[in-house]
This record gives sequence, C-alpha cells and structure tokens, in this order.
Amino acid sequence: MKRFLMAATLFFIILVLAIIFTSCNKSKQEAVATNQETQVQKPALKKELTKEEKEVLQTILQHALVMQMQNQTKRDQARRSLYAQDYTYTGPDGRFFTKNELLTRQKNNRLKVRTVEIKNVQVQTYGQTAVANYQAKVVGSQRGLPYTSLKTSVTSVLVKQDGKWQIVTDHLTLASS
Repeated sequence: MKRFLMAATLFFIILVLAIIFTSCNKSKQEAVATNQETQVQKPALKKELTKEEKEVLQTILQHALVMQMQNQTKRDQARRSLYAQDYTYTGPDGRFFTKNELLTRQKNNRLKVRTVEIKNVQVQTYGQTAVANYQAKVVGSQRGLPYTSLKTSVTSVLVKQDGKWQIVTDHLTLASS
C-alpha cells in the first residue's frame, strides 16, 4: 500500500510539473510571437445596433482595452471611470466583490492582461439601463503564473448616468472550450 501511495504521489508531482512547464513554454512562445501592440478584436454582430446599443458596445470594448493597459495605476484610474460608484463583480467561482475590493485584489494578485477577444455580443437597452452578454477570451497572468486562454461568458449591466454609460455589475462564468 505504501508503494502505491508513493507511486501515486510521484505521478501527480510529475503531472503538475509537466503542466507548469507546458504553460510557461507556451507563454514564452506566445510572447515572442506577439511582440506588438495588442488590440481588441471587434466582434461580429448579428443585427444592426441602435445608437444606444452602439454606445454600450463601445463601453464594453473600451473596458477590454483598459484591461490590457500595463501601467497598473492608469489602468485602475480608467476602470474607476468605467465602473459605476456602486459597481459589483461576481467571478467564475461565485465570489462577490465591490469595485474597491476587486481593484485591490487584482492589484495584490498582480493581474496582467495581455489580450482580450470579445465575441458573440448581444446588447439590449431598456431606457437608461442596458444588458450586454458576450464571450471573452483572455490571455495574461496572475501572481506571475500565465494563463493562455481563459474563456468566459460575461453578463454586464450598464446604466447611463450624466450622458455616459457605466458598468454597474459584471458576472463571469467559465465557458467550456
């Protein structure tokens, strides 16, 4: 029984090391391949958008661009202006954060987003309120560990305040491949 447990433990250690090595290797290859300014890929839309829906879409795309900013201070300032005062975030793990909690947590975890690809956008407006559903594929790192393709389904609720659309809440769910 001891041999089995030792063999199983050794197997899992080798498996974890192989996964880490593969992730780091892919990240280095991707970094070499994309040594240029990253941009958000404009999503293909299924219908003609109204003026309000276009403004909401522009806010979502602006949010994706801001997330790619490498200067932490400027990124946080830009995000604070995109998020409503009472912004909330629910992550893929179901954890809930206020705006300040989220920004502090991501700063402490050294979140770095290299690219964001937005697709399958659906926007619905209800007067001064809008709901945007879309898929986002994110490449970056957290705590120094790379992630090469985090795929999420996102629901964002926005409110138009003082002529400007702001994100009130985001809810992310991990999407299947």
